Amino acid sequence: YVGGVQLARGYHARVGLTAERFVADPFGEPGSRLYRTGDIVRWRRDGAGDPAVEYVGRNDFQVKVRGFRIELGEIDAALTSYGSVDFAVTLGHRTAIGADALVSYVVAGAGYSIDVAALRAHIAHRLPAHMVPSSITVIDEIPLTPAGKLDRNALPEPVFAADAGYRAPRTPLERTVAEVFAEALGLDRVGVDDSFFALGGNSLLATKVVARLGAVTGAEISVQWLFTEATVAGLAARIAEPAAAGELSEAALRVVLPIRETGTATPIFAIHARDGLAWSFAGLTGLLPEDQPIYGIQSPAYSEPDYDPASLTEIAARYLSEIRRVRPAGPYRLLGWSLGGVLAHAVATELQAAGEQVEMLALLDSHPDVDPGVFESLLRAALVDQGIVTEEPGTDQGVGDLSDVELARLHQLIPPELLTLPVERLRGVYRTAARSAELIAEYRPRTYRGVIDFFRAEVPTPGARQSGPRAEDWLPYVSGEVTEYAVPATHDEMTTVAAFSVIVPWLSARLGEASGGKS
Repeated sequence: YVGGVQLARGYHARVGLTAERFVADPFGEPGSRLYRTGDIVRWRRDGAGDPAVEYVGRNDFQVKVRGFRIELGEIDAALTSYGSVDFAVTLGHRTAIGADALVSYVVAGAGYSIDVAALRAHIAHRLPAHMVPSSITVIDEIPLTPAGKLDRNALPEPVFAADAGYRAPRTPLERTVAEVFAEALGLDRVGVDDSFFALGGNSLLATKVVARLGAVTGAEISVQWLFTEATVAGLAARIAEPAAAGELSEAALRVVLPIRETGTATPIFAIHARDGLAWSFAGLTGLLPEDQPIYGIQSPAYSEPDYDPASLTEIAARYLSEIRRVRPAGPYRLLGWSLGGVLAHAVATELQAAGEQVEMLALLDSHPDVDPGVFESLLRAALVDQGIVTEEPGTDQGVGDLSDVELARLHQLIPPELLTLPVERLRGVYRTAARSAELIAEYRPRTYRGVIDFFRAEVPTPGARQSGPRAEDWLPYVSGEVTEYAVPATHDEMTTVAAFSVIVPWLSARLGEASGGKS
């Protein structure tokens, strides 16, 4: 905005445009106005510490992708900072499924060629993940209109990541799986080596993919399959071997879920929330570097019928032993969501007590002190709302366990394509989840030595009776710094792709510090 006596009176014979651009000045004298320029700037400080205004771009070339308003000029600036790029332009592109994606076009400087993979890695270190284009296409020259301006309509169709290193399906079943993947993700084609999650899939889309594949093939397919065989080739092979279905379903429910086993970086161990599953962390694979292994840690109640922990310390000890089977010695990287944050903190303090190095401890909207009474009332309300239990005014009956009839109702609510689980196994899962607030209340955390990255859900949970956790809640349990980041999501949305798009850049910065600039 620009103010002062130098402003014009408005646009000639353009009353609407004048009202839009010339607005009341809340800082000036009554009747004074500001002019809305359309330029975007931000405050910064130079080396001497003096404040300065930095020009960013124009708001008339903004787009909104996955809930984030993005200034396209910032992406273009990052692209042209790469040595061999002479020109770059980024657009919002509507995919086949109606989703918005960022696509960029680049022209090489004279005598140069552009390595798209290297260029993508270059800008990934300079931009948050949600601003990294889904497609970067190299063009020979800039198409111009007769007036000499960029002709956006003359730009070619974008080439998406699935087309890079493409290998065509080899069998009819692989072709079917690839087509369903492409349909769900809004891509033109998907190769046999492409991973559903690496292409942007998430647990919500996974349920749609499984339902569609079940309808097309006639096979009984579980979402659990996608978390162990996420590529077209892998999933097609499993569908073709029905005898392996039971074994595969169990593999997706084991305590250690190998979301991504490949890579030479220090693995991230991501610990589940109250439901006990780590499947939602699969969304990280499309945002973190391919060199970053990721393991989910899940409740043993899913795979062990008699699992009944007596304390949170006992759960943390079990998870520590599982983590050390994968990685016997440090350093360690830990991530926990909700209940998982308390468990990640407990595992971290145990590792430090054993003399091991913890180079990352990240907590997603996690509270070290939970009121069991408030939790139980919310759980009972949810059970009543779903028709699992009947509301009996004045009763003191708890919700720590369910009757056989109530358990059967809960079991019927779980779609078989989402989770294949015996009824009695579900009892153990529910009991462990229902007792989580009580276990946290009884637990006394030890002191963690180092920095905690705390990601707070900025959007309140509808109907919540208490405010969400804050970074200061963890101060009594850390001897270092607690850094808080606000995420535009509710507590239950903290592991969605949109939330991870905000979280991952900060995690990457932390990992870069821990590994000397290489995450």
